[in-house]
Amino acid sequence: MIFILLSIALHLSDGANILIHNPTIGQSHIRFLGNMADTLSRAGHNVTVLSVEIDPLLHPFGTQERNVHKIHVPVNTDPELYREIHTNIQNVWSDKEIKPFQLKEFELFFDSLMDAYKVILNNGTLMDSLKNSKFDVAIHEYYEIGSVALMEAFGISKTILASAIGDVAPYTYDITGIPTFTSFVPIWATIYDDQMGFWERVDNMEKTYELRRFSVKMEAKVQEVFEQYIPKNTDIRTLFLKKSGMILANVNEFTQTPRPISSMIQFVGGGHLYPTKPLKKELSDLLNERKYNVLFSLGTFVRICESPIQIKKLFAEAFSSLKDVTFIVKYENCTSNSFDFNSYENIVAKTWLPQTDLLGDDRIHLFITHGVKVGSTLMIDRRFISKEHLADSIRSLLDSQKYLFLVK
Repeated sequence: MIFILLSIALHLSDGANILIHNPTIGQSHIRFLGNMADTLSRAGHNVTVLSVEIDPLLHPFGTQERNVHKIHVPVNTDPELYREIHTNIQNVWSDKEIKPFQLKEFELFFDSLMDAYKVILNNGTLMDSLKNSKFDVAIHEYYEIGSVALMEAFGISKTILASAIGDVAPYTYDITGIPTFTSFVPIWATIYDDQMGFWERVDNMEKTYELRRFSVKMEAKVQEVFEQYIPKNTDIRTLFLKKSGMILANVNEFTQTPRPISSMIQFVGGGHLYPTKPLKKELSDLLNERKYNVLFSLGTFVRICESPIQIKKLFAEAFSSLKDVTFIVKYENCTSNSFDFNSYENIVAKTWLPQTDLLGDDRIHLFITHGVKVGSTLMIDRRFISKEHLADSIRSLLDSQKYLFLVK
């Protein structure tokens, strides 16, 4: 099992006392850390999952093992904040251009995290309980640097970092000491691969330094919130680098673009996936109805139900024209823009689907998805169409000198 390396890293003969920080930001992120908690618990470790409620629309913890201790911290987040976040994400359906690099939404999430951390720090009973638990090690994602300050406040000296978006997450190069090669290593906030043209390299470099400036801004916020817990004369970045010893990247190393790597990075692609199970009779019978079956799911951030009615109709009309194909659509509950996909003969819409089990069934012939790093493991050995593929195709066309010559 891939997470055995965690047990090796702890250098402990007996079960370790482990805290996993798993805030509700992205269901696949929650599932990744939740699965890690289950694996460690089955290996005999004492595991506690701290779930800070950031997005109230998501299910917390992501665990299935009964022996995993769970701590849920509800936060009275301003509902207007989440309305703004989801409105900005919803705009992906109406934007006239591809916008892979958006920091506004991330800053809103970051601010809500800081508000949640203040709630924890002001809860004396919870703080005493976590400090007295004497955790040997903490595991947390590192897309934001506040987590390491929170672990310092809990008195946890050792941390293992996890990344659901691969080894190009923020701070990777700082932690590993690998130089930033913007000429051929795309950062996480772009849709590029290692074959970048001149202007793509310029854009990649610009976004790299923009992210650096953004990180400095966020670090100042963390420093202010955790001032009394951070050692004197130590900035949060120095503390972060000191406490971090290993990175668990939830990608398959062979699906990554070429780049320098470090022994500090351990690839654990598929860490958010549970073993596939046979489908229940209802879904199994559905897959037998027609010659071909297509699964259409865009993850938890880009929700199909929030797309404009005209886009839903376009999807439905396109799908319904293929009579020998059954389309299974993950369609969330929304209060507005409701649309009945199930009124079409060959379309079945459900609010929840056993996606891993479906993709493990050979009767699924195509997977239409958003194509981000966490979902890439699901697409291995499957035909798929992703938003990234469409974006790359358009960009490749516009950057083609032959295309520019012909249109002139």
